[in-house]
Amino acid sequence: MNSDFGTLRTRIVRLCADGAFVEAFLALEDAEIESQTAVSLWEYLERQMSRVGETKLASTVRARLATAGVYTEKMAIADAEAALEHEDFHRASLILRSAFGALDLPKDAARAMARALNGLANPDALFHLTELAHAEPDMAIMEIDLLRAEDALISAQDKSAEYAALFPTDDRFLVRGARIAASLNQWDVALDQWKKLQERGSFPRSTTLGNQVRLLWRLERKDAAMETLSEFLLAGPALTELIPVTYTLGLGDLLDEALAKAVQRNPVTPVPDQDWDAIAQYLLDIGRLGHVAWLSQAGIPIGSTAQLALQAASRLLGNRALEIGSLPSAARLSSPDCLLPFALFQRHARPAPLPPKSQMSVMLVNASLVSGGAERQFVMMVKALLLQGLRPDQIDVALFSLSEDRGRSHFLRDLEELGVQIHDLENVPNSFLRMPSELEDRCALLPKPLRADVAALYKLLEHKRPDVLHGWQDRASLACGFLGTHLGIGQIVLSARNMQPSRRDRGLQQDDRALFSALCGLPNVKLVANSRAGARDYEDWLDRPVGDVGVMNNGLEIDRFTKIAQPAHNQVAKGRRVVNIVGVFRLAPNKRPELWLETVAKLQGRSQYDIRPRIAGVGPLSDIAQERAAALRLRDFHLEGGLVDPADIYRDADVVLLMSRVEGTPNVLLEAQALGIAVAGCDVGGVKEAMLDDTEAAGLLLSEDITPEDAAAAIEDWLPQALNGSRAERMSFIANRFSVEALGALAMEYYGQSDGEGAQ
Repeated sequence: MNSDFGTLRTRIVRLCADGAFVEAFLALEDAEIESQTAVSLWEYLERQMSRVGETKLASTVRARLATAGVYTEKMAIADAEAALEHEDFHRASLILRSAFGALDLPKDAARAMARALNGLANPDALFHLTELAHAEPDMAIMEIDLLRAEDALISAQDKSAEYAALFPTDDRFLVRGARIAASLNQWDVALDQWKKLQERGSFPRSTTLGNQVRLLWRLERKDAAMETLSEFLLAGPALTELIPVTYTLGLGDLLDEALAKAVQRNPVTPVPDQDWDAIAQYLLDIGRLGHVAWLSQAGIPIGSTAQLALQAASRLLGNRALEIGSLPSAARLSSPDCLLPFALFQRHARPAPLPPKSQMSVMLVNASLVSGGAERQFVMMVKALLLQGLRPDQIDVALFSLSEDRGRSHFLRDLEELGVQIHDLENVPNSFLRMPSELEDRCALLPKPLRADVAALYKLLEHKRPDVLHGWQDRASLACGFLGTHLGIGQIVLSARNMQPSRRDRGLQQDDRALFSALCGLPNVKLVANSRAGARDYEDWLDRPVGDVGVMNNGLEIDRFTKIAQPAHNQVAKGRRVVNIVGVFRLAPNKRPELWLETVAKLQGRSQYDIRPRIAGVGPLSDIAQERAAALRLRDFHLEGGLVDPADIYRDADVVLLMSRVEGTPNVLLEAQALGIAVAGCDVGGVKEAMLDDTEAAGLLLSEDITPEDAAAAIEDWLPQALNGSRAERMSFIANRFSVEALGALAMEYYGQSDGEGAQ
């Protein structure tokens, strides 16, 4: 056996490609290279065996790696799952306890542990764990982590509060509570938890401050975030804490400066070798491939996962691409951009021809079914396709998460009633290792969010091979475009439901323009928006010619609204006419609920009418909205969440007011006018297109950056016209432009099933 490492590697790769895994295993066994030296080859062999289901041999290879002192958490999970398949629950439990202890278990490990515990002795194992938890903090932590792994976040939150009271000096329960609250989008609750930990003084100050900075940024309290950032930097954060904060705030120069000092082994802030693995992994997760290559060249112990990613990059891009001369130049090698100049997308599989409509299969993909306008339109799209004659068995719907506790299943019942096949991708086993080797290499270089979505979607998409793949919103569109082009899907439609990402999330650091643009350049891919303004915005963002991004308007079931009985809107109280102003929106920063509340407060103070405000919506700013309404002393204010029926949402509404910072085509304005209700909104995105204009029944268009005072004055001047305008005109405007039938017909054009000349 030739012991030269390069020759051996070539042979192992060739044998694996031929499926000769036993020969590859024996070749490594017989080679005169110690396991410690050949770690990357053993890991490669283990991955290839796992990919094709050679579980016994893969387990043997992992044993060799363990002997060499290289046994990763990923391997521990694989061994535990192998034990679970053979119902060896005791062995699985031992493996997981040895690898992870009772710390913050990763989701895959916690799920495996839950299965192991439930398989031990009797089905009441979790109950016994609860019994132990009341006496042992470690068991309490494990119980909380298991609940989190099962996405039982509300129960996990309750347990965290219970055990925090039972073990008041153990900071871990407050930490769990803060993390769970953030997962539930209770950002203000999470912020309070981290502040409590800071006040205790027993938890690292830098950690508490770093988490506060990131939460304040999400809440768009930018001034407070920057003030807290100063405290955070003075607290001397570890590099593992500094990198996520600088990335969140877009402080790339600060990140590079910290990395440079750490690599120089600055004695003031030394980085333990074990931290470099986590740092390299985080840099990979945010697409900073060049930074990882630079660290590797500097001799930093970046860990086996990062080394495997660099090997994948070398195979795809060539070694020269990884030669990073300096840290500033590292930024030029980022993912997913680095995949595009090498014509990877031009080598996609040839799309299959589309069959007749009666035989066509369609898959629609979205992130979730939260209570939002885009998600409501996702369900409407399925209805529109059914009205076009597609059968339920021709339509698959895939969602990345349907977690009930996270509010991601709000429209699930509506979708289930349509009879289509629904796939919860969150509960699909990770199929990343079962991809073809070239696609696996490409995925290894993707930023974490896209990498995870591609891994979750791959197995279903490869199995179903639909004729049409329709991604809904940016997140699902990127995954659908990336996978669909590689699998040769005949027609791919990417639906942008809003304005370009940088307008929606001003702290967004992941720039996907190059990937979107590459996808738009393919003949079988079509990017569409739900308003003309949105389409033009994406064209500007992607530097595409005018008309390159199509328009697919939202659709409403007009009959559903015309059947709703309309009450008389002429109530008088104490000599003044009552005017019910309703806000229907998700309580999130982009919707600017505080501006809405401040505007209505100013209106109450000056109006000739008895202004009665109500908001129908849920979201992370619910508590803040209630507090702000109380501070403003809003009279007769009500906040109602969880409403689904339009009759409940818009009851008694005289005016629907929307003051978002960004919008696509807002459903709430369409629905309100379909009921004859007057509407007002800020001039962003497709708001103007969604409003009736040039008549006495026209909506009120406010400027994008209007103040509460000016908005209140404009609304007061417009109210007489709004209250007396023709309800029939508003209803007719919506029926003529935004019907579900029109939506379905246009979708079929984009799917390549129209007899006309195609959608424009």
